[in-house]
Amino acid sequence: MRITSIASGEFFFLLFICCLSYAANAQTKDSLQPYNDVQGRLTFNQSYCGGARPSEEMLAQYDSIRPLPNTTVYLARTKGGKFIYKISSDEKGKFKKKMRAGKYLVYLSRNYSKEALPYFNPKCTKWMKSVFAEVEVINGGKKLYNINLHFGCDPCSPPRP
Repeated sequence: MRITSIASGEFFFLLFICCLSYAANAQTKDSLQPYNDVQGRLTFNQSYCGGARPSEEMLAQYDSIRPLPNTTVYLARTKGGKFIYKISSDEKGKFKKKMRAGKYLVYLSRNYSKEALPYFNPKCTKWMKSVFAEVEVINGGKKLYNINLHFGCDPCSPPRP
């Protein structure tokens, strides 16, 4: 019976090759999912935040859904989590993006339409960390998504009478 030994250098080389092969074949759930062509519109509505009592027409205008043009939002899977996608709308609020299926939380960036959102306060850290909407992208499902951001009252300003 003949016994051969492997030199330590050869052993580590074979171990390295095995680990490399394993790493190349290992895939996460996300890396297996296909990208979906997602398009749609960014829209918004607001809450009445005090001051003189508004008319019914003004309240309806606050609540109406309007396009959110020239605005960038970030999407994350968890609250306070890493931003995975960046979506920018055009002058009509429309966007296109390749995305994987999943549920996402929507955060506003500092790049937003000042004309559409004159009362938004980007210096308010609480507001910048707020989730303004949620969206679920479905594999092979719908391709048109309207993401509506709801703006409540500025959490860093005192309440209006």
